[in-house]
Amino acid sequence: MIRFLILFFYYYVPVALYLLLIYFLSSLNISAGALPVSVSDKFLHILEYAVLGFLFMRAYLNTAGREFRLRGVFTTVFFAFLFGCSDEYHQLYVPNRVVSLGDILADTTGGFIGSIFYLIVLYVISRKEKSNGETD
Repeated sequence: MIRFLILFFYYYVPVALYLLLIYFLSSLNISAGALPVSVSDKFLHILEYAVLGFLFMRAYLNTAGREFRLRGVFTTVFFAFLFGCSDEYHQLYVPNRVVSLGDILADTTGGFIGSIFYLIVLYVISRKEKSNGETD
């Protein structure tokens, strides 16, 4: 039980901190057009939620088990969708912020991309470990 709690905090605290960062950023009274660099609003949403998807997938697979990869992708995408919806709802009350279904779609897409990227990282690491194990 203690081991599970340690793993839970080790993997889910970064997710929680990143969720707080997203909430803080969405509370700011700025738009993507106000940034010094010309970047698409949707690209920023995808990038922001890809990091969330990566962190959540990392947490999920390291606590539930790596054999639940497909379930982890679905759970991560659903989580990104729900948090994206809550983030857009939160922006209803932030001046100069616009609520958009396109942003929710970009958030969900980002969560999917992040979860797939984590699976790719796992695959590369496992291949590297297997090749190192064969040469020893």
